[in-house]
Amino acid sequence: MKYQIYYCPLELFDDNQIELENPRHHKDYTYSECPVWKHRFSRTYVGYSPISFRMGIDGDIVWYTADDEEEVEVPLSKVKDYYDDDVMYFSPVDMMHSHPVVQLKFPNTHFWTDFDNEYVWFEMLDHPETSLNNNFIAIGGWWNLGSHPRTTSLAVKLQDSKGDLCIQKGDPLYRIRFYSDNMNDKFKLTKRDASDNLFDSYDKRRELLTSDPKFMNQMLFDKNARKQCPFHNV
Repeated sequence: MKYQIYYCPLELFDDNQIELENPRHHKDYTYSECPVWKHRFSRTYVGYSPISFRMGIDGDIVWYTADDEEEVEVPLSKVKDYYDDDVMYFSPVDMMHSHPVVQLKFPNTHFWTDFDNEYVWFEMLDHPETSLNNNFIAIGGWWNLGSHPRTTSLAVKLQDSKGDLCIQKGDPLYRIRFYSDNMNDKFKLTKRDASDNLFDSYDKRRELLTSDPKFMNQMLFDKNARKQCPFHNV
């Protein structure tokens, strides 16, 4: 069976790309002929950065630059519970660790599938090049997209807190994969503008689910729970 999955970037729609990894990068390697590798590769997509971004921590100051915009400086001593703007989000507690964690908002993307697809799992995971080139590892997770269409951000863990996090436009940031109850099923990911009704429904669902952690857990992992959510049919 072939499943259709949709994604809508919330920022920088034209430049925010998620695509199958380029098979030319693996051409002529012996492993590329292995059916074990090829089966997984055929369902692995890569998300690329829509902007150039640089961030660092100098003592009490978290600073960043996005494309050609002026540098933004955030004194941690003035952040009470969390810092949140159009580019990133972080909690001061997470910045105190030897490997600080921040959420980058410019890759934010909404994912959903057709309502008939009750059992389609979505996995978000790191990309192996970011630790080498960008000084971070993405923090991943998975859930049943059939029950819980949602918007993702990108949480990253800095590997060297004394070094800068450096991203160039077009760099790979993360990978995603899709699964069903038949691991031989196929998936097609299509970029699509999401309607206002879809986002209105998503906001209502989010408000409903965050008020009940047990129900949230069911929606993430139990396909039968979708019938209990009045705002699911988007």
